[in-house]
Parts: sequence; structure tokens; C-alpha cells
Amino acid sequence: MTRTHLSSKDPTMMKAAELKAGIIEMGGNAAGLVEKAELVALYRELQAAPRTVVTKKYSPEPEPSPADNLRDMTMDPDMMGDVDPTKSFNNMGTVYQKKGDLENALVQYQKALEIRTRVFGSEHMHVAESLMDVGTVLAEMGRREEALVQFQKFLDIQIRVGDHPRVAHTLQIMAILYQEQGKYEEALEMCTKSLDIRTRIYGVDSHPDVAASLHGMAEVYWLQGKYEEALEMYTKSLDIRTRIYGGDSHMDVAASLMGVGTVLREMGRREEALVQHQKSLDIKIRLVGDHHPDVAHSLHNMANIYLQQGKYEEALEMFTKSQYIRTRIYGGDSHMDVAASLMGVGTVLANMGRREEALVQYRKSLDIQIRLVGDHPRVADSLNNMAIVYQQQGKYEEALEMFTKAYHIYLKVLGPDHPSTRLMDRKRLVSKRFHEDTLDAAMRAQTVD
Repeated sequence: MTRTHLSSKDPTMMKAAELKAGIIEMGGNAAGLVEKAELVALYRELQAAPRTVVTKKYSPEPEPSPADNLRDMTMDPDMMGDVDPTKSFNNMGTVYQKKGDLENALVQYQKALEIRTRVFGSEHMHVAESLMDVGTVLAEMGRREEALVQFQKFLDIQIRVGDHPRVAHTLQIMAILYQEQGKYEEALEMCTKSLDIRTRIYGVDSHPDVAASLHGMAEVYWLQGKYEEALEMYTKSLDIRTRIYGGDSHMDVAASLMGVGTVLREMGRREEALVQHQKSLDIKIRLVGDHHPDVAHSLHNMANIYLQQGKYEEALEMFTKSQYIRTRIYGGDSHMDVAASLMGVGTVLANMGRREEALVQYRKSLDIQIRLVGDHPRVADSLNNMAIVYQQQGKYEEALEMFTKAYHIYLKVLGPDHPSTRLMDRKRLVSKRFHEDTLDAAMRAQTVD
């Protein structure tokens, strides 16, 4: 048999040599990584092109696979240094992602995924890494269903290694995505699996990741209205974090304190709740300053407690501060936290009798929420608040419409047995009677006339 080898004067090979020199000169600069990858692709295309050859005898050896070719290329210091095409796409994707350019980040990560799948096959760990990258960007873009598909593919590959921190981390991310969709049973399932893995790896009470899983479970229980279970999980998380970090020197401790306070408020233990929220707020201000999303979150929660206590001036002040911080960070109409602050301001105004002003705030909040999340419990909350104002104004038809929409969202997302669903059903029926009584009265008045 004969084997071809390249003539040094072949024009194609001379061009390839120039490209090779260009690759080496470019080094690992992030701004040139994609260009480098394209040069490498062209270099390999030229290598495969017809060219002038001489022949020599050689010993038979197996033909290299595409994976071998890629590995050979990445191992050739003259060819690539320590950067292969997929790493180039990944690195550029990271640059775009950090800049907030998610569309271009997704393009780069998908290129890396395509190459790795073709070279290594769909079950390789390198493919799993790319699936994770693609899923993460999709999640940041709000494309939750697509992100969940990528994360599940990642798990299908990664799960073969058994209990692994990355599996637990991915399950926790999936729990958050399900939670954002209002799919609380699925979220709880992911949290439970994540916690099980982490406790097997780290033990039950001595690692930050275990505390994180407990915190995630607590949040889902809170959203489901299971306040005793939520308080238990938040308290366990707080105990672990306090033991690891101390009681007042870490943002995770502040987060657990806030969680405990939030559940205590729902249970009617408002003074205890305020104590926990104030501790959380003090830690946050000391660690990150006054104008931070987490500070706005604490202010918002404290405002809710003041609202429930009938301290409307204090509540309005806290909600307004929270809204100011969030609008400065996120803009006025593109984040759920801004919508939450608008709804809080509206609720205080409604309780102060300033109903038209309240409806303005509610409509702004509702518009943001519908655009960002669709059928979600928070949308139902806004509809409920608007319905109450309409009812106070004697606009029973509008109130009934809002209560009915809210009821169907709660029913769809939370199920018939959730406290919010049952309460909204009662409100809907009462509103329906008010509306019917109003119509009957109007008809009797017409008859008398």
C-alpha cells in the first residue's frame, strides 16, 4: 500500500501554513477566539483538499476517527496551543454572556455543542458540558421550557457517574425554572432529589450546598401554602449557614433570615417576622450597600408586614424605596420585582382610599407580569387586588371578571386544594351574587319607572 504525504511546494499547503502561522500568532485573546476557530476549520478543510502528492511505503495502521483528529489537533502545540475550536466557541460564549448579549452567547454555545456531538457522540461528557451552557443561557433568556429540555439531556448523560455535585446543582436549577412556571410539585421533586444527593455526598448538616437545597425546598413549600414545612426547612438552612459563616457576616445567612421572616408573616406572627427581616436587612446593607436587589427585597417584605398591621405610611415608604432601587437596577417595565413593588404601592394606596391611583399601579404591574410569565400566581394576585378595588367602587361586573380570571389561574397552577384557590373561589361566588343583586335592582328600578 502507499500513503500520501504533502509536497512542501503545494499551493494549498502553503496557504494552510500561512493560516497555521496566523493561528499561532493570535494566541488566546478572547476577542479573537472565534476567528481562530474559523481559521482552524479552514485549515482542516484545506488539509483535506486534493493536492500534489508523492508516495512512499508505510506500515498499515487504522484510520483515525474524527474524535482522534480533534484530539490530535488540540494536542498539537504548533496547531492550537491549549485552545481547540469548541473551547474557542465556549470562551466567546462566556464573553457574550457576561456582557449580557445572550443571543450571541447562545449561538457560540450551540456551535460548540454541534461540534462536540458530531465528534464525540451524543453521550460524551463534553457534550453534557455544552448542554449545560446552552440550558443556562436559555434560562437567562426566559425560555424555560427549552432550558429544561437541555438540562434534562445533561442529567441523562451526567447521571451515569452517580452522585455528583453537578447533578445536584442542575436539579436545583431545574427546580427554580419549574417554580417560576408555577409548577410547584415538579419543583419540589427536583429540590428533593438535589437534597438527597448532597446529603449523601456532604452529610446532613455541615455544607453550604445542603443548606441551599433546604432553602430551595422551603421556598416551594411557602409558595404551596405549607407554612409549617417551609418554616422547618428555612430554620434548618439558617442553622447550617450560621454554623458555617457566623450569624451576621454572609448574604446566605441574610437570605435564610428573610425566609424565616416571610413564613412567620404568613402565619400571622408579624412582630417576630419583623425582627427576622430587620436582621436580614442590617446584614445586607453592611455587606452590599443601600442600592442592591437583595436590600430592595427586604424592604418589600417589611412593607408587607406594615401593610398587614395597618401602618400604611410606613408601608408606603418601604414599598416606594424598594420600587426606586429596583427601577434603577432593572428599568421600569422589564422585571418581575419591579412589578411586585408596583403592586405593593398600589395595595397601600387602595387601603388609604386612593383607589384610582391604586388601579394605575396595579395595571402597570399586571402588564409586566403577563408579558413576562403569563399564567402565574403573581398574575392572579394582581387580578385579585384589582377586583377588590372595583368591588369597593361598586363596579361589580369588572370585579367578577377579575376574580374569575384569578380563580382559573390559581386552579390551573396550584390545584383546587390550595388555600389561595379556595379563597378565590369564595370571592368569585360572593362577587357573582353582588353582580346579580345589582342587575336585579337595576331591572326592578326600570320596571318601577
